[in-house]
Amino acid sequence: MRSSLAARRPALTPSGADPSIATGARLGSDGDDAAAAPDGRPLYLPVTLPGERAQPGPSSLDIHKLGGASVSIQPRVVVVTGAARGMGQAQCVELASRGYHVCAADCLPVEDTVQSVRNAGGSASGHDLDVGLEASWQALIECGLHQFGRPYGLVNNAGINDRASIAAETMEGWSRVLAVNLTGPFLGIRVLAPVLRSVGGGAIVNIASSSALTGYRGAAYTASKWGLRGLGKTAAAEFAPWGIRVNTINPGLIDTPMGQGDPAFIASHLRRVPMARAGNAREVSAVVAFLLSDEASYVTGADLSVDGGFISSGNFWRIVADSDAFA
Repeated sequence: MRSSLAARRPALTPSGADPSIATGARLGSDGDDAAAAPDGRPLYLPVTLPGERAQPGPSSLDIHKLGGASVSIQPRVVVVTGAARGMGQAQCVELASRGYHVCAADCLPVEDTVQSVRNAGGSASGHDLDVGLEASWQALIECGLHQFGRPYGLVNNAGINDRASIAAETMEGWSRVLAVNLTGPFLGIRVLAPVLRSVGGGAIVNIASSSALTGYRGAAYTASKWGLRGLGKTAAAEFAPWGIRVNTINPGLIDTPMGQGDPAFIASHLRRVPMARAGNAREVSAVVAFLLSDEASYVTGADLSVDGGFISSGNFWRIVADSDAFA
């Protein structure tokens, strides 16, 4: 497993906190060079204080009173899968800009993502992760998420596409897509949920697809995304008593490497989008950030489409457009 790439944490001052106390500092794998409160105790605590549940501060911070005027500020730690490029990379940059520490995880190199976060003044670490392997998830946990702050969230973003029909799909292709798109999130939720429970709860966001709301060309891909929606709803109910919220985003056509393909297919798709354009990765990332935040504290088990109206309009939008063209 590639060693974590610890990044310098920017200064973070929550509303009402003493700026002289809430100073930023680097926190390496040994907790070295961490900022200290006036009484010598660290500001960035690796775990919740015994018997004390974290009180929500700004949506990316947990704040603990240490006695007197001193406080401990812990960045919330979020694992983002499929972080090497596209929507995953954009999610890492967006979340880090809001004060989270992001664990950028992928089976592809994530150095560019970590560097992008650092360049923007955020905090990130890079991790090798094959989402379809339980041992890979366990290795991620064993690296010690607490060293970066308070484990708080998971974004199941990793995914692969395969547009083979039922008749043309192979068992190898079927298994490969299901392993990444459905087994991966299942393993991530199962492994991370007890960690989040141990620190008082958290939030999980699954990235499905508009294909999870309709029939789509591609048997394995469509089945995996419908399954992910169902998994999210089951997890939301199962883990609500643990203080863990689980929601699903269904992006439409997004301008990323994965969203690129046959120009004729894309042009046809766009004619059926009322907003008449593809989305961009930041538009999805903003919704991810909302669902992770305290502003969504009563939102769980939900599906949210980010598709320019593609699903809600159905085929009627195109019928009307064609009728107007010939009027």
